[in-house]
Amino acid sequence: MINPDQRYIEFRANEGSQFYISKKVLCDHCGRSGACNMEGSSRGMWKSYVTKKCHEFMPVIAFKPPLIGFEGVFNTFRMGGAWVKRVAPGSQIGLLDTSTQSVFATATITDVISGDKNEMAYLHGCRNHLFKSQQLSDEVAAREIKKALRTLSGNLIYNNNTIATVIYMRRNDDKNHQKE
Repeated sequence: MINPDQRYIEFRANEGSQFYISKKVLCDHCGRSGACNMEGSSRGMWKSYVTKKCHEFMPVIAFKPPLIGFEGVFNTFRMGGAWVKRVAPGSQIGLLDTSTQSVFATATITDVISGDKNEMAYLHGCRNHLFKSQQLSDEVAAREIKKALRTLSGNLIYNNNTIATVIYMRRNDDKNHQKE
């Protein structure tokens, strides 16, 4: 089972190298669980190394059912600005179903934008995976995404955060590679 808590994980890039670091065991939070070269017998040998740094790590973003709107380019909203430090355009990410605690797909990050939650809702709400098929106006989409954020995050987190991060991605097994 994959632990979806990504709070301790940071993306780093330097001198042409990209990797993830954490104070915790990265393997427990990785979307490649079960399909990683570092797992199994080698994990024990490399555990202290993996705990601090891994080039193969795949972060996960958790989604509660209904799992809809994951075709083509879509976005997800996260409260606060921490996800800007966790992913970058080109990063591979696992999409985690919270009901089964398993990765149901992988995606490639195409953009990460952080700013005022009201502005982010207005500018990007209509392309959110929950609402993009409904062809909502920007105003209605903004209202609906803020309502969803409040419900999913809870009143305390929603009210205490003025920043939201919008993560755009494309599902890797998507056959429709046209730009939206």
